Amino acid sequence: MNKLVVFILILFWNPCKSQDYFNRLIDFTVSNPNPLNLIKSDSLIYIASINFIEEIGSSTIITHNLNSLENTFANNVGFAFTRNSFYKLNDDNLCAWGTDKTSGLSSYVTFNNNLSIDFKSDFNNASGQSGSTSSLYQDDFMYGVSIDEYDNGDHIELNIKKINPSSGALLWSKNFGENDKKTFGWDIDSNLDNSILLSTTLLRQNSFSFNSQLISIDNSGNENWRYIDEEGSANGSGQWVAALTNENIVISSFIDKDSDLEFITNEWYTYPPKLSWISSTGTFIDSTYIITQEDNWPIIANIKSGLGDYFWGFGHWFDANTEEYYGWIFKMSNEGDMLWSKRYQHWSFVDQGYYHSISDLIEEVNGDIYITGNVESFDGDWDQIWLMKLNEHGCFGDEVCSNQLTSVASVQPRLESIKVYPNPTTAVINLEIPQREFFLTLNVYNRLGQVILNKQIKKQENNIAFDFHDQIDGLYYYSLTNSEGKISSGSFVLNKNK
Repeated sequence: MNKLVVFILILFWNPCKSQDYFNRLIDFTVSNPNPLNLIKSDSLIYIASINFIEEIGSSTIITHNLNSLENTFANNVGFAFTRNSFYKLNDDNLCAWGTDKTSGLSSYVTFNNNLSIDFKSDFNNASGQSGSTSSLYQDDFMYGVSIDEYDNGDHIELNIKKINPSSGALLWSKNFGENDKKTFGWDIDSNLDNSILLSTTLLRQNSFSFNSQLISIDNSGNENWRYIDEEGSANGSGQWVAALTNENIVISSFIDKDSDLEFITNEWYTYPPKLSWISSTGTFIDSTYIITQEDNWPIIANIKSGLGDYFWGFGHWFDANTEEYYGWIFKMSNEGDMLWSKRYQHWSFVDQGYYHSISDLIEEVNGDIYITGNVESFDGDWDQIWLMKLNEHGCFGDEVCSNQLTSVASVQPRLESIKVYPNPTTAVINLEIPQREFFLTLNVYNRLGQVILNKQIKKQENNIAFDFHDQIDGLYYYSLTNSEGKISSGSFVLNKNK
């Protein structure tokens, strides 16, 4: 029997008092970022993002130093990560599964110390139409999932390849869904018995309804079992999988309840996330819907097993009443009891028309979690990478934190008496900044909102001059930010004929 989980959501404002936890933005000027994966190695955070560079799908690896707060960016033009595709090898090098956007082939790549691609193996599928969707690094092997597309997309099969990461050699390649109309591979995980779990959307022949499907295979690609959820999945949307620490498996999907009388009568949101528990032998155990009122729309972007008897879910949440987007995280026991569920915004962009979404989460042994996502303006002209650190209760510190809806802000660092002069200016602008213990980023924009200057200002730099003689006369805007957000902003006038 399905269980219903109903949230009564109350907003709290909870300022951060501990510097160990944070809610910060990473200034990203390459193009609009789409952060997918997060790796932590000692004091370094690596974030894999896909974006457009030189008008082609590409990727950027952002390195964030937790001590100095410095950021570096390594672009790889023409290679795009897939979700859950970025891994640390035994020798501390990084590798990934993705798509070569020039050829359209699936690719396995490794990165050198500068985080540029130093090795690449490309793979095609039987149809000649390939596109990577997810991957798994297990027992020193890479398992890469892609689509195998036929008849202009009328027939789609799931393809999985086993690759030797040392040589890039293909060990085997298997297809699933040959007898169905469409089988799209969304996610992959490994169970405690080392079996491989493929979470897919399924469209059967002569059917108009999508279903969630879970396929278990062994390390040679042989099918162990498959489970199909006979309740239709909404529009073939994302199906995520997590192998739990008690050997059971949980999968997530979205269900269309638009004609369900109970949902209509109670004024519940009619496309709720659904979680289903499956045994390690493919037997259905239980399921639950995440129920909200019709004006609150939770979207699960992924689920991950925790280090204890629980798992994580994360994505975004839209409040249709206020037209606000939040990053959303929940922590649920392996048995399906909600431990906590919280919504987040960056403190600089509350009630200001910005999307907030969470795309990946990693857990430390002490229970702390690091989260990445992005904050984007509704018009798409402004988009930054979002990075947070929370404790095991989803809080920015050790203070008591409600298990109900929470919007959390970190303390905003202040700088007094920043001087920008002369204003108006004929060419040169002087910037005087007080002593501080953090780096700053200066952005200067013209009236069209285009960035004409982007510069990182070091901690020891207090008096800096900038020459704008090559710009046209007019009004210009500037902003000074650190990793936590905006410190100062203003404008100046350039008048070279003064």
